Amino acid sequence: MRVNRYLVAVLVVGSVSSCQPSASPVGSELSPAAVAPQQRESLPVGIAMNSQISKGMSYADLRKIVVQSGWKPVVDSDCKSNVMGSNHEELCKSNASELCKVCDDLPEVSGCSGDGYCGMYFSNGEQQLHVVTFGMIEDWNVSGSTSRLNVDGWDFSKTDASAKHQ
Repeated sequence: MRVNRYLVAVLVVGSVSSCQPSASPVGSELSPAAVAPQQRESLPVGIAMNSQISKGMSYADLRKIVVQSGWKPVVDSDCKSNVMGSNHEELCKSNASELCKVCDDLPEVSGCSGDGYCGMYFSNGEQQLHVVTFGMIEDWNVSGSTSRLNVDGWDFSKTDASAKHQ
């Protein structure tokens, strides 16, 4: 499991500033309410979102939270090649596969592997959210426990200055 770099930084700063070990084990979720008000203002925007998203939740539910929170999809101009391969135009002319529409339906998709993993990117100001999903991309808009496309992991980083937003 990936540990959010910001979570680790907050835990380290909290431990050092109080001269006591952190009560929260590394890898636990950080609730915005657990952060002192003076620290909360300096935390990255994404930390507050950690309490709303979880591994295994449907991608549709995560996407709704992210978009309603003001995050914008980051468009990857190579999405169709990354999902379908370099011959995507030819394949999609003769094939009505859902994969041919994935980059149009989900502008945040950067690419998908043949074994069911996809990477998506969103941006909000100076931060970027990278989400990894696993499952059937056709279920990108299916909410709840019946979805076959679920969140496998996520992390926050500084936004790439060359990123295109939709």
